[in-house]
Amino acid sequence: MIQKHVSTYLECSKSINEICSVSYDLVFEPKKIIINFERAIHNACDLIWPNAKLIGYKFRIWPNKTKHTQH
Repeated sequence: MIQKHVSTYLECSKSINEICSVSYDLVFEPKKIIINFERAIHNACDLIWPNAKLIGYKFRIWPNKTKHTQH
């Protein structure tokens, strides 16, 4: 994501809720959310899904990518 601000994550989270509601007639209320350690995404998730347990995870894509592409 280019802009890592609470407002950006809020907009994205609200879109997820809306898609679930309108397209699938579901209420999206996750019990657990696994996210990286950015403060902005934690704050946004706390606002949108206050009952969800936030679990921090340090994503490490690059080392795994290079490991699997070497011959």
